[in-house]
Amino acid sequence: MAFYVLYKSRASAPSEVGRDVLNILRVAVPKNRSIGLTGFLHYQQGRFFQYIEGEQDAVERLFDEIAQDPRHHDVRRIATGQTEQRRFADFEMGFASGHGMELEMPDTQDDNSTEEERIVGFMLKARNEMPER
Repeated sequence: MAFYVLYKSRASAPSEVGRDVLNILRVAVPKNRSIGLTGFLHYQQGRFFQYIEGEQDAVERLFDEIAQDPRHHDVRRIATGQTEQRRFADFEMGFASGHGMELEMPDTQDDNSTEEERIVGFMLKARNEMPER
């Protein structure tokens, strides 16, 4: 079993996101590896979407740190819970942005899926379309 948090937020300075994301990934990958966390980050149109999974205490501590990060605001949990197995076990922090991969926003949705289902489904698809690491 693994605990997870899925959240969304808005970039504080969208013009600086490229540099910010590189810094986030540079720090997150080794940190997450050392505390046993995995997950996926997506940035699109001024919004961050992130899924973090692992031991509950570690996930909650990291989420608390993330919520205080000034590079974004309006941090909102979309979902938390337990999952039988990790969805992103092979990513200390996978990342997708642009490159023809766009998460459909709620006003463009035609099906009855939940926000969690849409976002996690998108992230899983993005992960599967990434080149082998």
